[in-house]
Amino acid sequence: MECNQPVGLTFFENHYLANSAKHPQSHMALNILRWILMLGTELHYGDLKSMTSPGSLCPVADLCLTDLVNISSVLKNIIWPSFGPQCCPTLITSNTGQVVFTKESHSILSSLCLSHPVAKIILESVKVHSGVYGDGCKTLILYLYELFRGIERNLNVLVWQTNRTALKSSISLSLYKYIKEDLTSLCISLTKSVVEDKCSSEGDSSQSIKVKQVIVTLLNGNLPEDVVDHLANLISTFILPLNGNGDRPILNSCFLNCVHVFPNKSYLTSQLVDGLFFTGVAHPYLIKCVKTTKFVITVCRIEEEEHDSQTEYFFQFTSDKIQEKTLSYKMQTVKVFLESLKKLGVSLIVSSQKVPDFVLSTCNSFDINVFSCVEQDDVEFISLYTGMSPITSVHDEIKEINIYEVHSYDQDVYSGKHILKLVCTGKLPNWRAKSIFLHAPSEGLAQQLKLLIRKCFKVICHLFDDLRYKTYPKDSRNVGRSCLNVIENKSVEIFTLNKGSCQTSEEDKCNVLDSSNVICGGGYFEFLLCYLIEKNIDKTSAEKKIWADLVTKMLLSVPQTLFYNLHPNSANQTLSFINASKEAKKFLQGNSTVGFNSKGKLCDGLTSGVVDVLSVKIASLFAALDLAIMLLRTNSILGVKRLPEQETPTAR
Repeated sequence: MECNQPVGLTFFENHYLANSAKHPQSHMALNILRWILMLGTELHYGDLKSMTSPGSLCPVADLCLTDLVNISSVLKNIIWPSFGPQCCPTLITSNTGQVVFTKESHSILSSLCLSHPVAKIILESVKVHSGVYGDGCKTLILYLYELFRGIERNLNVLVWQTNRTALKSSISLSLYKYIKEDLTSLCISLTKSVVEDKCSSEGDSSQSIKVKQVIVTLLNGNLPEDVVDHLANLISTFILPLNGNGDRPILNSCFLNCVHVFPNKSYLTSQLVDGLFFTGVAHPYLIKCVKTTKFVITVCRIEEEEHDSQTEYFFQFTSDKIQEKTLSYKMQTVKVFLESLKKLGVSLIVSSQKVPDFVLSTCNSFDINVFSCVEQDDVEFISLYTGMSPITSVHDEIKEINIYEVHSYDQDVYSGKHILKLVCTGKLPNWRAKSIFLHAPSEGLAQQLKLLIRKCFKVICHLFDDLRYKTYPKDSRNVGRSCLNVIENKSVEIFTLNKGSCQTSEEDKCNVLDSSNVICGGGYFEFLLCYLIEKNIDKTSAEKKIWADLVTKMLLSVPQTLFYNLHPNSANQTLSFINASKEAKKFLQGNSTVGFNSKGKLCDGLTSGVVDVLSVKIASLFAALDLAIMLLRTNSILGVKRLPEQETPTAR
């Protein structure tokens, strides 16, 4: 079968084939080069069946296991150097000449321009995972590659011998069976052991320390140590009061509305300030500080007409008088509206609309300040925080829910932007709004800092969430369900602590519950799960023993990559890691936590200061397994002009 190849491939082919005698691995390098060129250029379905088989209407290409290994290998090689706290940044450049250094896996992978459909599926999964959990994207890629490579190496095992077309499907069913019947229960056992350890050692640690450790772990390696410590203090001080109220919607909205990043200043000038800050246009140009007053939010034009009663009236006049009469009516409407606000003690209008000059002049005569052109997201957040309802029409009666009292408000110009500051209590009495002002030396570093803080917010959200598991019913035969759903929600409540096992007060109970989701980092999760797999391997069948070995190697790829990047100049990295793994096993046998610290030294996890969020680690594991099963069950790629439309429930 002939193959239409990307332009430029022939030169490299000739170069490698001509030197094959000097380079024994030239054929392997050529294969990898083929994939790199295919991933980086327009996908050419040169080996598609429709190009060689007469009468075929649609191009179809086989998707074999080698393809999955090659694609995941390319992605793994891209993120490998940036894995770990002391990793090397990746230099990203575009065809417009823009360049940026980054260590964030999501930024690196999302910037790639890949055309192969399998690569697109993997990157889309990474994008979704990053959007939900914030962390674990590199781990997901490593898991995928090691699992596919392990399966390819074990294709000669008797239990998988079958015809070629059903081979991958058979493998996916076998993997799903192992996950459902063995790996799920092991993850539950791991979680139980972590919770028991937390109950026995929680007395000397507080929730604020745990939150700060998580933030430091996420920021470490991306910023200087003094900056990491400073930002960790700011973020933990900001987030902890929110968790005390248990209001997740506000926490999810705080990043977009309470975190402000500005360039051209030192990182250490970042600060936490009381109040809500949002941009817009101020009138007068500089609003002076006003204390203990009331304000309203309008999402309509203050000078709007009452269309149902006035439109026909205006058309009775000649055309040259319409504009004059309309303006007169609008001014009368504004005057009535402002008079009603003044009687209620309102001195500030926050509007999402542009306010014309004649309205501003009228507001000035009533001594009412106006801050206009506020973004809709800011308006929604103010409403969410205060519980007040915006005014949707100036002709409606102003109710108590439309007015809110503030302790103070003032306005300033910050980095060329007009910013209004509101200091007020929200509907949650224990949380008074604060805003984080982050600074970075340059525009590019400011954008990277914003991505890092976004990542911290998402991970902390999952840190606060209670992690619960459930198992499938025994009669469940739906093998198409997501693997992550195998251990979700209510059936076995892992984090519900027994009162007798942990003596805490009612005030501290929530803190102990939440911090049980924090575990030691540096590979502790992978080492512990591998240890549990090894302990239970004798109880399983021969087929499951193969999967246990493959999953163990897949899990160990994370601490192995971390170890390699932390010891780049080691004489024999593989042997050194094997010895470190044996030492880690001794720690686990002694019921101790273990992991690599930021310098690559294996030590007790409680003293390393490196932590992970258990729910995020488990989500990364099962997201990779879920994606692997889906790709293994896919035997071919079908090329079409456009994707089929999704049927709606009402479609006939």
